[in-house]
Amino acid sequence: MSGEAIFKNILMITPCAPDENGSGTFKRAAAHLKTLCGIYRVHLLIFTHDPVIPESRLEWLKSQCVSVVIIPSTKLDPRGPSLPPKATMEEIFNSELYSGLPSDNWLLRAVNKLGMTGFDAIFCFRISSALLLNRMQRVTSISARRKIVDFDDIESISKKRAAKFVKMGIEIAVINKIIYWRLQKIENDLLRTYQDVLVCSDLDKKLLQSRGSKAAIHAIPNSIALQPVTPPLQERDTLHILFVGIMSYAPNEDGVIWFCREILPLIEAEVRQGKL
Repeated sequence: MSGEAIFKNILMITPCAPDENGSGTFKRAAAHLKTLCGIYRVHLLIFTHDPVIPESRLEWLKSQCVSVVIIPSTKLDPRGPSLPPKATMEEIFNSELYSGLPSDNWLLRAVNKLGMTGFDAIFCFRISSALLLNRMQRVTSISARRKIVDFDDIESISKKRAAKFVKMGIEIAVINKIIYWRLQKIENDLLRTYQDVLVCSDLDKKLLQSRGSKAAIHAIPNSIALQPVTPPLQERDTLHILFVGIMSYAPNEDGVIWFCREILPLIEAEVRQGKL
């Protein structure tokens, strides 16, 4: 997955507009984009249901890439998933995973706006982008000599882990288990059909390698740009602790509650005794 002679034009597909100042997912997408743009000619395809991307971010993306194409995805309907008229049997039986992707008409428009169809490599950020590429290759003439997908984390495991912290009835529990199995199948299909798979930790790399992957698996840790060193704060009586993590992810919420119940009292006791 290296060498300027191998790649020249790369298409990056992402469900979010990369943002160096955004949350973790947006930051990781931005880090990938900056690295790729520093070496190759990158065309960016964003599919999103966000109605507005801030102008400053859009300008930054355009300054990095050869072209930036944004197409709308379908916001998931609480009444049930919406699929294109020509959906495959795979998409129908896995509708909760495939719904929300752009329509075939939008995919055709996107390829026209890109101005080219043959890429040296296509980089898919997150599994949803790989699912979109599968449909693009079915309804358009887009192609690539190499396909790369960044799982970030292993979504089937993440889904299973998060479900443990949510109260649900037996029906929802069964549905979640089915989604877990289907996600695992999709991951295994990508491990078989893509040349490179990225994850954010060595542990996830080992877990995927244990599945007998044909793809080369690479651990690319999450990172942030170092900021200028700031002067230390003046001493104060109040102790401030910052937890960095998105609260819509149930394990993070559970971790904060555990910290407040089990660890914070110990820290407060240390402070009262003058040990901190």
